[in-house]
Amino acid sequence: MSNEDLHLAILGKSRSSFKKHSEDINDLNFSRLGSYFLVGLSVSGLSTLALFAAGEMMDGNLLMLVFIFFVLMFIMYRNAPQLFKKNSTGKFYAFLLPVFIVLAIINSAGSPEEEACLFLVVMVAVPSFILDKPLRLIFYTIALTVMFDVMVLCFKPEPARSSDLVNSLIALCLSVGVSLYMLDVRISNVEIEDQLKRQSTHDRLTGILNRRGGEDMIHRYIENNVSGTFFIIDVDDFKHFNDNYGHGVGDEVLVRTAQSLLDSFRSSDIVMRLGGDEFAVFAPCLLSEEMVRTRASLLRENTSRIVVDRSTGDHCTLSIGALIADKPSDYDELYKKADELLYESKGAGKDTCTIGRL
Repeated sequence: MSNEDLHLAILGKSRSSFKKHSEDINDLNFSRLGSYFLVGLSVSGLSTLALFAAGEMMDGNLLMLVFIFFVLMFIMYRNAPQLFKKNSTGKFYAFLLPVFIVLAIINSAGSPEEEACLFLVVMVAVPSFILDKPLRLIFYTIALTVMFDVMVLCFKPEPARSSDLVNSLIALCLSVGVSLYMLDVRISNVEIEDQLKRQSTHDRLTGILNRRGGEDMIHRYIENNVSGTFFIIDVDDFKHFNDNYGHGVGDEVLVRTAQSLLDSFRSSDIVMRLGGDEFAVFAPCLLSEEMVRTRASLLRENTSRIVVDRSTGDHCTLSIGALIADKPSDYDELYKKADELLYESKGAGKDTCTIGRL
């Protein structure tokens, strides 16, 4: 793959990843904003002392303003983090700007005879702090470079002027390269974390929530006093499919059953696989027995289309226990009562739904 293809791949990957992981990226920038304030406080403080010790009072006074800025921002960040939490990325850009303005003044008007260093080094380091869409970060870096070059043209004589203009172009290229590399690494890390999180809460075979993921969500509903209906669903005679048609067919039955569950319930309902051939659904605010029966009938109808052997007519059926809980107080109680209703369905000949109320 050429460098151009690589950069295009990163840009394309970034666009989709930013849309998918926008909250995670905002949280990451919020965390890095705190690190930026702490590093800036330390570096500006030490640099201010060094400038004063060297007798460069003007540059020292300017850098002292940066130090005071970082001290105030760090105190606010630690004591009122909610001020920085929303749109952390935009705030990051805003807090970078005054620092770059001061550094540009120091490296141009403050020392017109000397080649610039501090501004260019910090500009190359910017991508190490902030995670954002690549084009926006690159445009921001270009704007900083243009600002610096204008100050160099206004305040610096030759040969320092030409040297700084060339060095700023080199620093810009390095910053863009670092941006693309750091974005690719960080986005990959975010996606890996998201994948690991999903693996811990989702069933690998069917793709729906696993027991842990589903029960955690139901616990949160119960803690907030949300009523609803809890369904426990069992695939009838699943052992028959495994024994007579093989585990591959059995797995396909489970996958298609999970899809039937998703098709039969609302997107807001919690659909999970408890294990083996047993599934569960928690439907918040579904309290009408008629509506519960309608949902169960739709599920059984959708699942009946899972035909394992057309020559024999072997197809999938479900036994369902549905517990309407007006005031759920405990998940274990929900599960126990719904499980009892499920066994009533099995005792009644399977392929049916038994409804109860708590």
